Amino acid sequence: MKLTTRFFLIVLVLPMVILLVSTVISVRQQQGIISSLIEDIQQRTVAEAGNAVAAEISRLEGRLFAMARLPQVRRVIGSFPGVYDQELFEAVPGYLDYRETLQAFVDDGVSLAYTVSAVNGTLGLNSWIQLPEDYDGRQNDYYTQPVALNRVYLTDPYLNPEGVENTDPTAVTISRPVRSASGELLGVAAFDIGLNPVVQIISQIAQENQANISLYTSSGLYISHPTLDTTTELQSVLQQLEREEIQDPQAAFAQLIEPGEHAFTIQAGGEAYLYVTGQVPGTNWRIAASLREADVFGPLTAQILGLNSLTALVLLGVLVIVLITLQRTVVANILRASGRLNEIASGDGDLTQRIMISRKDEIGVLASNFNKFVDTLGGIITQIKENLQEGTRVRQELTASTEETTSAMNQIAANVASIKEQIRSLDRAIEINTGAVHSMSEEARLVTEQLDEQGSMVEESTASVNQMLSSLESVASITRQRREITTQLAENSQAANEQLDMTNDIFKTGVAANIDQIKEMVETIQGIASQTNLLAMNAAIEAAHAGEAGKGFAVVSDEIRKLAENSAESSNTISTTIGLIIENIEKTGQMVNQVSEYFSTVIREVNETVNAFSEIESSTMELTEGGRQILQAMTALQEASLKIKQGAQGMTGSIQEITRNQEQITHSSSESSNGMSEITIGVQEINEAMNHIQTLNTNLSGVIDTLGQLVHTFKTETDR
Repeated sequence: MKLTTRFFLIVLVLPMVILLVSTVISVRQQQGIISSLIEDIQQRTVAEAGNAVAAEISRLEGRLFAMARLPQVRRVIGSFPGVYDQELFEAVPGYLDYRETLQAFVDDGVSLAYTVSAVNGTLGLNSWIQLPEDYDGRQNDYYTQPVALNRVYLTDPYLNPEGVENTDPTAVTISRPVRSASGELLGVAAFDIGLNPVVQIISQIAQENQANISLYTSSGLYISHPTLDTTTELQSVLQQLEREEIQDPQAAFAQLIEPGEHAFTIQAGGEAYLYVTGQVPGTNWRIAASLREADVFGPLTAQILGLNSLTALVLLGVLVIVLITLQRTVVANILRASGRLNEIASGDGDLTQRIMISRKDEIGVLASNFNKFVDTLGGIITQIKENLQEGTRVRQELTASTEETTSAMNQIAANVASIKEQIRSLDRAIEINTGAVHSMSEEARLVTEQLDEQGSMVEESTASVNQMLSSLESVASITRQRREITTQLAENSQAANEQLDMTNDIFKTGVAANIDQIKEMVETIQGIASQTNLLAMNAAIEAAHAGEAGKGFAVVSDEIRKLAENSAESSNTISTTIGLIIENIEKTGQMVNQVSEYFSTVIREVNETVNAFSEIESSTMELTEGGRQILQAMTALQEASLKIKQGAQGMTGSIQEITRNQEQITHSSSESSNGMSEITIGVQEINEAMNHIQTLNTNLSGVIDTLGQLVHTFKTETDR
């Protein structure tokens, strides 16, 4: 980049860029300050409007409180008839005075005053309005909310029915509970308030502060709006936001109804609007003041840009003058010095040329220093010319020494290569011997390991055989004991079976033989009872024939008859019992036979068990004898393995000694080989170094020649 261009950029462009950036920063700062001021002004406006509306609502609350406490209101509120009939209402004692009293509370802010009875929900208004017969004021929020909250309640805006006199098209209701002196709920007192007074308050404050003010409920219905008519129809905040082409109506609506005081920006139709919101004290109403940012920042930005444009023009003129001055005083002299340098550069290295600038500023100092540099450079070039001759002589001597050294090193390399080949032959022979020794050592090690493993297995087998012998002896002892016990059990079972047979014989000969006699005795008793009964019947017949004389005989015959009946019953019971005994005896006989068969089976099984125990005892004795023979063989095998192991260990020691000698020979040979390799490498490195020196010497010759040619192109004072 040329010096003139740099001066242009530094002196002219850079200040203009700085001015532009400072202008933008200034505009941003001024906008921030103005935005804060406007936000404060709008917050004061919102607070003023909220306090004004709150004062109007508070005034109406005071009047409503006064109306609810009047005695004539409390007396009449519970006496209204259940139907809306004017004659029935006027027949209520004190109704006309009640209506006049309510009429006194109707003014510019109140369009309708009335109460709602807690008894039947009937409305008592300040003037007669015919309502539907089934209208129940207790179903509306202006009744339910103040009763539930036990305080004043303000409803959302609503539309009054058409044709109802003395009412505004849109209104809100303010209501509060009416209670007796004892606290009993009598009903609700309420005012219907037209929106015109509130709209006028907001419009006056907006006009005084030159602001756009909106009054709306927290549920999203406008009470007052700068451009909408809220006195004749209900207006929705969300729908109005959608009509105004807000980027995100739902988010903007959420910001507008959020409780508390807030300041935020909403984008609508490509423009930004600054909103400040607040709450009307004591109500659920909210106030918002909005302002288009372009209306405030547009004039401010234009003013700042106009001022900075004028400043930029003045600065531009000054910078142009400065740039022209620098061009004439600095750049011109630099160009003159550059021309002199070009003459020196293109004059075949003529160092006798000088820059002739007689100035006492930085340019003159630069020219003087350059002349001094040319003088110094001329002296250096003269010394280089003198030293080039000495360098040529040293180069020739170095070339001769390098060639002699290279020849000697080649001879040394040939001898080293021959020695190294002999060492390789020795290494190969040692490697073969070492492999054989290692194989012998490995075989000896394997034999030793196998002997160790065999010894361990013999020891384990010996221990197992000992344990087996102990187990066999234990089994033999237990088998003998069980055989003896089983033999005794067989003898006892045989004796028990014999006793059972004797018992069965006695049972058959003793009990079963007498059963027939018992049956005969029962039959005899039954015959006696039958004859006795017959005799009693005959006696009764004879007593009846005898008349009074036979009464005593009749009593005896009756007792005989009873005795006969008892005997018959006893004989029947005995017969039944004997039948059961006979049945049990037969079952007992069958069970004894079964037990006898069981004993026979047990005796047979016990005998077989005795025989099995005898066979087991004989087998264990044979196994014990075989185990002792195996133990003797294991002991002999263990002694033989120990002797073989000792011999293998001795062989292993000899092989290890041979291996150590081979390793020492291998190590010595390896060291010799490594030494010869190092010598070979050293010789190679020396050869390479000598070749490199020779190459460098050749290059140095070319460099010295070239340097001599270049230096001789310079013309110094000594060459004149």
